[in-house]
Amino acid sequence: NIFLNKQKYIVFFSTHFTRQRFKKKRLRFLLTRNRNQIININN
Repeated sequence: NIFLNKQKYIVFFSTHFTRQRFKKKRLRFLLTRNRNQIININN
């Protein structure tokens, strides 16, 4: 029972961290894309 709970926690934390990492990557991607668009507008 304790072992199963541990497995659940591990799965939850791994998915949570991957989701956070993905969000950060996506945010960075959107920011760089917006910056490129602004540069294109200014030129």
